[in-house]
Amino acid sequence: MQCLNLSGKDVFADLTDNDHTIAAAIRKKIQFENNSFCVGKPFRRLAECVSDPELVPLYSDSRDVCLNPEYFRHFDINKVLFTNETLNLYKNDITAALKLLSKHMPHGSKVLLTYRPEHTYLPLFEQARLAMAKSQLSTESMRSQIRSSGLDQIRIEVNHYDTKIEKETWFAMLRARYFPWLADFTAEEIENGIEVELAPKYCRTELIQFKETFVYLTVDLKKAEQSK
Repeated sequence: MQCLNLSGKDVFADLTDNDHTIAAAIRKKIQFENNSFCVGKPFRRLAECVSDPELVPLYSDSRDVCLNPEYFRHFDINKVLFTNETLNLYKNDITAALKLLSKHMPHGSKVLLTYRPEHTYLPLFEQARLAMAKSQLSTESMRSQIRSSGLDQIRIEVNHYDTKIEKETWFAMLRARYFPWLADFTAEEIENGIEVELAPKYCRTELIQFKETFVYLTVDLKKAEQSK
């Protein structure tokens, strides 16, 4: 979260539709003076999960929150996080979302978009890899959309993380369509991809190791407003 330059005075919103886990982890590291906000589905599960009284669940999905300026005017939110899953909701509508954010968030606000690039080292079968590449927006496309919304103060970092996961846990995640770009695959297609491609490749190990790659794209709304 260094990209957002978070401090205790910020009003932070986790718009990642991930049932509050990122926001909760951040609040353990930073003593915020104000409430923080998160979104997630299903709403009942979100309400049960949030035990921090100052972490406020917004009972909507991230798209509804982002495109509703009343949230930002009422709560004075000035730091916002989007992730891969959130961006998949927007597709080519990122420009509209950012225009609204820049209009209704306070000066000095920052938006962090973090996502996987088109091509990664995730251990996927070939058809899943192609589906992922097709669903992801390229960094150049992201940059172009952001600039077309009138925002040009953009910083980009790419980080790689050594990752380990138990083979059966990973296979279970694929079968459960953990990633949104697996939604259109049938159970048979996923099982075939695992059995034909992945199981033979990792037959000698119970632990899959790979590099996880994330792009961190930060937009500074204050500087963008001043440059117009």
